[in-house]
Amino acid sequence: MDIRRLESKDVTAAWKINEQGLPGTGQVSHDEMLDLLSLSELSTIPATEQNLAVQNDNLGFDETPNQEAPIFHDVLVDGEPAKAGVGSFGGYSTRIVLLFDPPNAEFGEEFATKSFMFEDDESGVMKWGHDGRSFLVKKITSEE
Repeated sequence: MDIRRLESKDVTAAWKINEQGLPGTGQVSHDEMLDLLSLSELSTIPATEQNLAVQNDNLGFDETPNQEAPIFHDVLVDGEPAKAGVGSFGGYSTRIVLLFDPPNAEFGEEFATKSFMFEDDESGVMKWGHDGRSFLVKKITSEE
């Protein structure tokens, strides 16, 4: 068996293993998993609208739209693994899409809104909606 440093691509697998339960211990709590991730070599930076931009996004005005699926970024949303992208996704206005795996307790597998803003004075804080709600979003960076 090879031993290597955790990478961003390992986050989803770690959560899936946790959902199955660890031998002899069962499931690890959310806080214990966050502690584990904080001890790993997982490197993050505060998310921004710019660093979550979908590079192969389709605009509604594109006459020959890209047919490939959007390429999302690995992130932690309030400490939970997810994929995130900011773009038009074939529409005419900018929105953010968060894909949760495992599903988020409140939002399920996907969250999307056009009403969002990353705060300049609060690193990685994304306020959304009209009720003052927010997420802390950290973009996972590659250590390769």
